[in-house]
Formats: sequence, C-alpha cells, structure tokens
Amino acid sequence: MTAAVITAPGRVCLTRLARPEPGAGEVLIRIEGSGVCGSNAAVWEGRNWFEYPQPAGVPGHEGLGPRRGGRGGGVG
Repeated sequence: MTAAVITAPGRVCLTRLARPEPGAGEVLIRIEGSGVCGSNAAVWEGRNWFEYPQPAGVPGHEGLGPRRGGRGGGVG
C-alpha cells in the first residue's frame, strides 16, 4: 500500500508499506479521501513532543473509503 508519512516537520513522503491484516473485530479501509483538522497542526508544525517519522496513519482520523478486508460490525 502507499502511505503518506510525515518524516519531519513540514515534510510528507509517499512510502510503500506492507498491507496490514485486520485483527479480530477490525476492518481494513482503502482510504480514498481524508480531511485535515486542527489537531493535525501540532504534528505538521513539529511540536517537541512528537517523534519522526510518524507511523502510517498518524495523524489521521477523518479518512473515508470502501472496506477491503476484515470482519467488523457497525460504522464509526
């Protein structure tokens, strides 16, 4: 999969990563869009309590897309 990874304050690199396998009660979503909100600014600005590179998916909590694997119930 391709992930946008924040590698340093103000720097994003597209990186190829292994596709994760969803665990019990989890689903895998193919992200087709994502919002950016104010809580993401601290990571982007390089506040001193973050380490870089950030793991894939951090920050990020406003993604959308179709389910691609796993078994989970509900929407959230």
